[in-house]
Amino acid sequence: MRQTSNASTAQPFGGSIAAFLLGLPTSGSYDINAQRTNQSHYLAFFLQDDWRVRKNLTINLGLRYEHETPTQERWNRSLRGFDPTAVNAMTQPAQAAYAKKSLTLLPASQFNPVGGVLFADDQHRNLYSTPGLNFSPRIGVRWSPDALHGKTVFRTGFGIFYHSFGTTGVAQPGFSQTTTMVATNDSYVSPYGTLSNPFPVGIRQPLGSTLGVNTYLGQSVGFENPHLQQPYSVRWNFNIQHQLRKDLLLQVAYAGNHAVHLPNAFGLNAIPLQYLSRTGRQDQSVIGALSAVVANPFAGLLPNTSLTGTTTTAAILLGPFPQFFGDSGVAMNDMTNGESYYNSIQVGIQKRFSSRSAMSQSKDSR
Repeated sequence: MRQTSNASTAQPFGGSIAAFLLGLPTSGSYDINAQRTNQSHYLAFFLQDDWRVRKNLTINLGLRYEHETPTQERWNRSLRGFDPTAVNAMTQPAQAAYAKKSLTLLPASQFNPVGGVLFADDQHRNLYSTPGLNFSPRIGVRWSPDALHGKTVFRTGFGIFYHSFGTTGVAQPGFSQTTTMVATNDSYVSPYGTLSNPFPVGIRQPLGSTLGVNTYLGQSVGFENPHLQQPYSVRWNFNIQHQLRKDLLLQVAYAGNHAVHLPNAFGLNAIPLQYLSRTGRQDQSVIGALSAVVANPFAGLLPNTSLTGTTTTAAILLGPFPQFFGDSGVAMNDMTNGESYYNSIQVGIQKRFSSRSAMSQSKDSR
């Protein structure tokens, strides 16, 4: 714990062990998880044909179409997105409290804790949308030049291959409920939750979607990207096989892959760039300003959450959605903006045993 002053720093070593011996944990939670019934559909068609242009030249052509439908939950027990402009139950009272003790970095006129989750309903059953025109061509060519007397074969190929999501994006805040243990309400000047009584207010019960945009205020929430792009891989290869002898084959190949629209999570509640240091080194003045203990405009408004205490840090209030806790307080899952590259050279030699060597081995074994 800290000393009486809010400006004092925490114990650098041994503090967590000492707190544990005193029955003062730093974190904990209790989950009540809902049942769910999810479904999505996957459809695909493929056409392919080999065309022998000449005796030493063959072309393989193919075209695949596939479509994956969005996930639905049978009883709409899930999120379908986040509305960044929604006025919630904290917007006006928190603005009024903040105006009395505002930060120098953020004028009261710019403190606007709006935003809230959106639930699936009978008019919006899909948890996200998916593209409908996923065509993936395939082409392969095999050529054995007459000038090389049939001992060398060139092969090359190109194709696009889509990746499926399956049943994903199922987030059930409201239907599932996590009660987070609050270790302190005043930045560790004094304890709140203890080992003997970790949840002084009790265990929170699921309320479904009845709270609407007010669901999970004071906590962290994640939702699926409402407009998914289908991840796919562009693959290509080039292969040369040459017969060195009747029983000896040399192969040299190149293979490449470029994956597009790879999914990753993206936090929407990070501190805006204008409040961060641009010096390129550790900036203690910025660190101190962001970690400063300040009056909490949400004090008493969000019981049994990490934002219920009388104080918080400046960093929490500077986020775009301060009514949700921390950098990951609002996270979009499967933001399909990732990509990767793969290139390789493969060399191999293949030796076949001749019938004579096989006979001699058989005699030796007898």
